[in-house]
Amino acid sequence: MTDFKRIYHLQVEGKPSFITFNTVTALTLTNEYKDIILKHILFENGRRFNLFVAIVMPDHVHMIYTALNGESGIVYSDSVIVKSIKGISAREINLMLKREGHVWQKGYFDHYIRDEEELIQKVSYVVNNPMEEGLVKKVDDYPWLWRRWEEGEQNE
Repeated sequence: MTDFKRIYHLQVEGKPSFITFNTVTALTLTNEYKDIILKHILFENGRRFNLFVAIVMPDHVHMIYTALNGESGIVYSDSVIVKSIKGISAREINLMLKREGHVWQKGYFDHYIRDEEELIQKVSYVVNNPMEEGLVKKVDDYPWLWRRWEEGEQNE
C-alpha cells in the first residue's frame, strides 16, 4: 500500500485536481456507505469546488474538480476539501456501524491536470473504473458515478 501522507501535494490555482483516497484495508464500502460518501461529495460541489466527475468504488474514491475561493478569497486547498469529505463521511459511517475507528487511509493521492487532453484522459479513466474492475458491463449501470455533463451543475 502507498503511504499517501509522505507524498508532497502540489495544487495549481485554476487547474483541475485529480484526487484519490482509499479505505482502510479491512473495509469494503457497502452500497449504503457509497451513498453517504457521494452525498457528501455532492454537498461540497459548488461550495468548495466545481466537480467534473466523482466515483465511489468499493475501496476508494476518485474525484476531479477545480477548487473554488473561500470567503477569505483564498482557494480551498485539496487537503481541506479531502479532509472535509473523509471526516464527515467517516463519522456517519461509524455511527451506522456503531463503532469508532478509521474508515479512510491517511492522506490521499493528488495530481493537477495540466491541459484539456489530460483532463479528457483522466475523466475517461474515472468513468470507466467500474467496468475495468468488473463491477458493471455499462458505465451507466454504476449508481455511484457523478458526471457534470450527465447530472448538470446543480448540487444534490
